[in-house]
Amino acid sequence: MTKTIMKKYAHLIARVGANIKKGQPVRIIAEADQFEFINLLVTECYKLGASRVDIEWTYQPITKTDYKYRTLKSLSEVPLWKEEKLKLMVEEVPCRIFIESEDPDGLKGVNRDKMQKSQMARYKQKSIVMHLKTKTNGLLLLYHLTLGLKKFSLTKQKEMLIISFGMQF
Repeated sequence: MTKTIMKKYAHLIARVGANIKKGQPVRIIAEADQFEFINLLVTECYKLGASRVDIEWTYQPITKTDYKYRTLKSLSEVPLWKEEKLKLMVEEVPCRIFIESEDPDGLKGVNRDKMQKSQMARYKQKSIVMHLKTKTNGLLLLYHLTLGLKKFSLTKQKEMLIISFGMQF
């Protein structure tokens, strides 16, 4: 894909999909193999007035290695820094953009039982229920943050956009 087309996609995601407002923080979750596109997307976010753009990188081969070598207990723990990070996200209500490019077979060979048990343990281990008012629409939202899995159940969330590309740029 050409750089010109990638810039157009980045602009489309930031401006139309995420609808970033001046002064709004942005959080992008992406695979490390998308670094070139994410750089363009970050630039577009700042051009639209984002106050800060945080990137959370993932890399499927490392995730697979974690599941292979870490104990179930270690995988089930939620470090305090992750908990604090999610609390901050609830306070700030950032615009969230997900760029997915994982290989559907990338975790082949991983002990599925170990993966499932560790995810369930993190899900049960800590949850926070918070009420907050959004700065944009004044709606009272009920956030149930399940730490470790980053799943949200809430009344309305305009700030979330999921983009699936299925292939590397």
